[in-house]
Amino acid sequence: MEGKIPHTLPTHRAPSPPALAPSLLPASLQMLTTTFLNICTNNIIWGRMNRIKLIILALFILFASTYALSACQEIRGENLSLTLDNNLDAQGQTCFYIEGINITFNCRNYLIYNASTAILVNNSHLINLYNCRIENSGNGIVLQVQTPVSYSDQYNIIIMRNTSASLINITITNTTNGILLNRTHQNTIRFANIKNSGNAISLFYSYANIIENSTFTNNQLGAFIYDAASNGSQQNATPIPFKSAKEGKSTDPLPVNDTVRGKYGSIIRHSIFQNNSIGIKLNQTANNSIYNNIFNNTQNVLSDSFSSNYINYWNSSYECVKSIINGACRGGNYWNDYYGYDDGSGLPPHDVYFDDVGDTLLPYIPNGEVSGDWLPLTKTLPPNWIGYCRNITQPGSYIQKRNIFGVISFSNHKCIEVLANDVVINCDGFNITDNTTYTDSYGVYISNYSNLTLANCTIQNYTTGLYERNSTSGALFRNTLSNDRYNIYFDVVTGYPSEISQFEKNITTDNYVYGRKVYYFVNGRTGDGYPYPAPLDAGFVGVIHGANILATGYDLYNNSPAMMFVNISSLEIKNNKVWKSGVGVYVLHSENVDIKNNNLSLNSVFDIFGNSNERTNISRNNFTNTGDAILIYKSNNTDISSNNAMNTGYFLSVFYSNYNDIHKNYLNYTNGSIIFVGCNYTNIHENEMWRNCGGSALIRGIESNYTYIFLNTGSWRCESSERGFIYLFPSCLYGEIYNNTIKRYPDSVTWHWVIHVNDGGYFLIHDNYIEDARYTSTSCGIQLPYCGERRNMVYNNIVKNASNGIRAFYCKNDIFNNTVLFADRGLVLEFASGNYVFNNYVANSTVHAFDDLMRANVWNLPEGINCSRGPNIIGGPCWGGNYYGNYTGCDGNGDGIGESYYQISGAAQALDLFPLTNTLCKFQPRPVEEKKPVQTTPVEVKPLPSPEQKAEKKGSAERNSTSISVNSTQISLPFYISIH
Repeated sequence: MEGKIPHTLPTHRAPSPPALAPSLLPASLQMLTTTFLNICTNNIIWGRMNRIKLIILALFILFASTYALSACQEIRGENLSLTLDNNLDAQGQTCFYIEGINITFNCRNYLIYNASTAILVNNSHLINLYNCRIENSGNGIVLQVQTPVSYSDQYNIIIMRNTSASLINITITNTTNGILLNRTHQNTIRFANIKNSGNAISLFYSYANIIENSTFTNNQLGAFIYDAASNGSQQNATPIPFKSAKEGKSTDPLPVNDTVRGKYGSIIRHSIFQNNSIGIKLNQTANNSIYNNIFNNTQNVLSDSFSSNYINYWNSSYECVKSIINGACRGGNYWNDYYGYDDGSGLPPHDVYFDDVGDTLLPYIPNGEVSGDWLPLTKTLPPNWIGYCRNITQPGSYIQKRNIFGVISFSNHKCIEVLANDVVINCDGFNITDNTTYTDSYGVYISNYSNLTLANCTIQNYTTGLYERNSTSGALFRNTLSNDRYNIYFDVVTGYPSEISQFEKNITTDNYVYGRKVYYFVNGRTGDGYPYPAPLDAGFVGVIHGANILATGYDLYNNSPAMMFVNISSLEIKNNKVWKSGVGVYVLHSENVDIKNNNLSLNSVFDIFGNSNERTNISRNNFTNTGDAILIYKSNNTDISSNNAMNTGYFLSVFYSNYNDIHKNYLNYTNGSIIFVGCNYTNIHENEMWRNCGGSALIRGIESNYTYIFLNTGSWRCESSERGFIYLFPSCLYGEIYNNTIKRYPDSVTWHWVIHVNDGGYFLIHDNYIEDARYTSTSCGIQLPYCGERRNMVYNNIVKNASNGIRAFYCKNDIFNNTVLFADRGLVLEFASGNYVFNNYVANSTVHAFDDLMRANVWNLPEGINCSRGPNIIGGPCWGGNYYGNYTGCDGNGDGIGESYYQISGAAQALDLFPLTNTLCKFQPRPVEEKKPVQTTPVEVKPLPSPEQKAEKKGSAERNSTSISVNSTQISLPFYISIH
């Protein structure tokens, strides 16, 4: 039980293997041992023999007498070296009983478990135990002198068995008593790790022991010392039996040891007592020295010394060597309930701050003790001091008192984190320097708190020197930021902030980044009154509130943004070099913005970010080796044209913005080309997008309406499961995709989905050239899934070399006048109904046509044969069904229509009643229809209204008629269309 003295000492009940005794040694080894002992006890030979030879002989005997043990047993003898060869289950017994002199036992980190006592050392002297692991036992290791035993040596000196053990690198878990010392002295316990036990270490009637460099966690008691080295005398139950002399010689109970204070108390040092119910318990004991430990427990000390007036010592002398808390100096212990400060107000010689020794509330007196700790270890400074990397959690003014380094912790890579409003930090000329290798470190960090004033700081070598996010107001005075990846980082990306007040700051021109001045203008002037514009040697340019602003000729780097403009009316940004920043150019809440002829490179986030702007033109810029090139967010009437991008992330991302015109851009080696989300009225045309590798498609649309994509081309360079050219999903409605050229070019790979409109509808898809879509068996030239009743029209397209030429499922479409060549499956309808498929040319394909839904689709003109429309797709005089390269029928009357049906593959057993053919034959009557085709009712396609102000941009995309041009011939359709 916790802290109680055992009434009876542990007894040993070893299992059956025999005890290891000298008589069991090999005969040759016994002879060597006898010879060595005779030499050592013969004065004549001793005086003549070379001492080095004796040492060599002793080492030979030592190593020759090493035994490997594989079972629990008794060990008796002298001068033995033993090792453990395997894990041992003691089955509730004492595993090893040791009695002897000069015995070394190395457990070699093998485990002893399920023991009443794992190792019991009784009436022994000079015992060394190393590298032992003990779990789930009653007692871990017990050292005891049960009955004092003595013998006389050749000098008639009485030697008493005083254990004098060394326990090194011992790990004990889940025991009642971890290490128990009973009436045994001068032992050393080093590098012990005892946890989840009752009493981690207990000393009963045991003196002059040393416990150091050990850890005791999650125990009931960390250490318990009872009746040892009593105050003012040594009249304990058993005197220390070390050496005594006969014939009236004086007795010296212990050798002189200047590390032992007073009357042979024990030393506990350089150890950690963590999360124990009680750290250390002292009963009827004095003269113990306890210093340079960490005490962080529910109750650190429980002692009766005050009532007995026993004196223990809780600090050593003051010395400036590294302490256990990694402090500059040491003396006492670290206490989790010491609330003093290291402010330099202590007594000499520790009357200096930053020695990591407390100067106030002295001494710290442990519970129940008479004496106290005059040199408690602490890194706590007065609350308004900055002497280490730290969090600031209260408003107020703070002053830095010395150079500080690194970050708060391995899990918090910030040096100063501000977690309060209205904070003033005066670094007073001291440095904040990163000496770590973290790639996400911050010098000063504030997020979601306001009004930070930072003055007189030098911040260097961090990933980010100063980071501010969603932080209104504030000021910067006389700061120097250098050699940071980003010196100043106003986070305009996370959450896409749009509040102008976040940027209204008082920043003077005596702030420097990489040796160049910061120019931050609010209403035309910097914080110290400098008027716009900034000189060309500026290190940072920010303009908040203004009109008719021209920013040109700057070379800006290593900030984010490098240039920022907020609430500007009429802004021109041109001929700048912006590089090695997070965001290059940032524009917020501005109108009539022109960004052109800039060189942007090596920016890690976005080269250009436009947020909540009206009428923006971005043209003729060069983007190289960057993150994403352009981000447009909640901005309208944006024109992006004639830009060049090389080795970027996404070239363009547009979110929730209307009336966008994206054209004539040249992209090469991008990792994503164009993506638009929640946008209406977007034109994407005449762009070249080569060797893309990233995203799901070169052009990706999400929940966007009225989209017109035409005259684009490009290629895909890397192996990817996506590889799309145009991918609209989900809920993209109304638009036109036409005159795009999509094929496999040299140094590119095959496509997966070339044109893919998923869960959308009301699209015209026509006059596209598509080649080489064979990434998987599901790859398609044109794919239309899940459009439901939102009918599309697919016509005048050419698809070559595809797994599937044109494929629709769960979708209604009109598919006509397309050419599909060299496909695994040419025209494919899966789980689709209400489709009209006619006047298409399919040849050189494995399966020319496929339909799996019975009587649901029509594979020819709904009205049958029509000879008034002009030539059909193979030049015949009449329209009817489709041309199939494997059709074996013939035309018997010269109308270009076969005289026999064409059987469509698939479970639908559908028929093309009027297949097209150029093969003539003698007239023969058409077979009687066995199945009448289903005449589905055409779906009227009606768009949302088109705004008048955008009508000129749609051009030929707007049609309202019941006819359409096919091969330069105007044809009538069986339904009314109105597509914008």
